[in-house]
Amino acid sequence: MLTLPLGQSFIIKSKGDGLVLTIGQMAGIFNVSTKTLRHYETIGLFSPIKKGYDNQYRYYGFGQLAELRRIIWLRSMDIGVETIRALKLSGALHDDTTVHRILGEHEQTVRNEIEKQQQLLSNVRRMINHLNQPGGIMQPKILRKASFTIVGLSWSNKELENGFGIPMHWERFMSRSHEIVGRTNPTEFYGIGTPQDSGEFIYIAGFEAILTQIPEGMLAITVPEQTYAVFTHTGSLANIWDTREAIYGKFLPENGLVPSNASMYELYDHRFQGNNPESQIDLYVPIEN
Repeated sequence: MLTLPLGQSFIIKSKGDGLVLTIGQMAGIFNVSTKTLRHYETIGLFSPIKKGYDNQYRYYGFGQLAELRRIIWLRSMDIGVETIRALKLSGALHDDTTVHRILGEHEQTVRNEIEKQQQLLSNVRRMINHLNQPGGIMQPKILRKASFTIVGLSWSNKELENGFGIPMHWERFMSRSHEIVGRTNPTEFYGIGTPQDSGEFIYIAGFEAILTQIPEGMLAITVPEQTYAVFTHTGSLANIWDTREAIYGKFLPENGLVPSNASMYELYDHRFQGNNPESQIDLYVPIEN
């Protein structure tokens, strides 16, 4: 049964071989514009059953109502007209199994787009917060740290070409961290970054350990004695790059500190709580004596 818009009536035309609807009536039934129906006709998606020879008026049959309803329904979910046209040409427009499969694929596409937009929104909010930061100076702690040895897994920024980032590297490391023996403090993790002259950036996720044996596929490095400016990053790891930018672009110069070319590192201890806003890690920035 057709439900007509409130206050609107339709005069059904008869064209010799049955009752038909005009383009205006079809547009009114489904609350679309006549321009949309003409566009569907132009691209071969939905056409009238006949046109007036002299006046080119378009007439639609009652049997076309279900077809147009499904087309408009699919378009309301942003299914592309080419996809709908392919369904029609293959005779699958009313095949619920095929439509269900297409909607399932479209659902995943929409979810991916939502995730992308949420990440974009998060980046915008981070930049707004960054711009709103007060002009005060983050006071670092200056200390001289003796050399120590780290055993862990290495990552290179070349792996970004394959979509493998540092968060995924940490997951890989944590799945094997139990293989490291001789750890000096099992509750402290290190992320050590070393820039190379070639432009490559090497990052090692690991434990400080007394070197006895190195698990297969891992490595051991000795971080030499060095003076560091130690800054505390508070909040989500997604914002750590903002903190690094502030350290190198603002706080080191304002404190008269000169960064050295030694390895920098992150220290994760009991204060680290993932992406909790109150989570904290220490950033050890090497500086000239």
